[in-house]
Amino acid sequence: MLAPSRALLLLLAVAAVLGACSGSSSTHVVVAVNNSVDGQKPDPNLIVAVSVKDDPPPTSSTPALSGARLEAAVQGPAPGTPPEELAYLSLAADGSARGIAVAGLDGSAEPTPPLTLADPADLTWSFAGTRLFAVGSDGLYSSAQAAPLIGLAGAAALDGGPALELDSGTTLEVIAAIGRGEGGLEDLFAVYVDSTGRALGLENLTRTPRVRELDAAWLPDGRRLAVLTRAERDTLRVRAIDFGAPTDAAAALPVHAELAPDGLLLREAEPGSLRDVGAARTRDLLAVSEWTGSDWDVLCLDAHGNAVDLGRAGVDEIAPSWSGDDRRLALEQRCAAQGCGAPSIRILELEYAEGAQRCPRVASARSLLAAGALPAWRP
Repeated sequence: MLAPSRALLLLLAVAAVLGACSGSSSTHVVVAVNNSVDGQKPDPNLIVAVSVKDDPPPTSSTPALSGARLEAAVQGPAPGTPPEELAYLSLAADGSARGIAVAGLDGSAEPTPPLTLADPADLTWSFAGTRLFAVGSDGLYSSAQAAPLIGLAGAAALDGGPALELDSGTTLEVIAAIGRGEGGLEDLFAVYVDSTGRALGLENLTRTPRVRELDAAWLPDGRRLAVLTRAERDTLRVRAIDFGAPTDAAAALPVHAELAPDGLLLREAEPGSLRDVGAARTRDLLAVSEWTGSDWDVLCLDAHGNAVDLGRAGVDEIAPSWSGDDRRLALEQRCAAQGCGAPSIRILELEYAEGAQRCPRVASARSLLAAGALPAWRP
């Protein structure tokens, strides 16, 4: 932890540098601070960047935000919502898919008819929890119909996002989805779905021919995305997103999304070491699966990049999904050795410190009796 006297000296040093450089047209000062609890973390996880520019800033190309406004974000359940339900891919004993099941954990909820998609890659609920979406290799599917809502080549992951209200009065949801871009590698797409569940179109948010976007998750305010990428390293960053009027290139779309080119780096690892990011519903917390050298563990990350390992040795734990109130975390689990049978779903009961935005501790855990994968909590 940075001592108060050192922090004061650091701020004075920054102020001196800025004052000395104020006559230049552009100055950039970066201060890196190791604010880990024990002071032993080799890499800083708090970075302060200060820019001073005398020249007028260039005109922004971001469209005006009058075209859409954020009606609601991806917050937790409202009062009076039905009992908690969990969707998951139902698996036979040999690991083959039997369809997608939805059931209440307290036994009081009526199961939703399963979505019969042979081999989905990911599941998510709509913003209001009224529809279940799945992604297969050829596009986005809904529990309401067998045909794809919209085609997306190489589709691999998705996350239901915020609701937007357009100037026309139309309400739509923005779903973050991973699919194949023009260069052949994975890109991040925004899929627009109206209140009836009809897909209105999609747009590529990244277009990165040398970087693979592997997964993304909406933070609770609906204005930020946690984006997992792979290039020379695996990185997990939080990036801002703005919504506005369509551009000429996207005239057929109801809205245009602009993803910030960079963001806050929360986690970095060797390529192939990170997968499956999920965001909490009411707190600025993320869960991501990380390779430990012997198995996959699920880590909780707070807004400063501090990590808590929620996994167990000898068990692969992937595909984390937070419940609507963040009191539970569902994981897909399988033993790290081969021939251990079909994966199952593990439910972690979480406890938080009073008023804290830090990662919780695991109070207890249990497994569903049925074999399953790809858990997704209903909001």
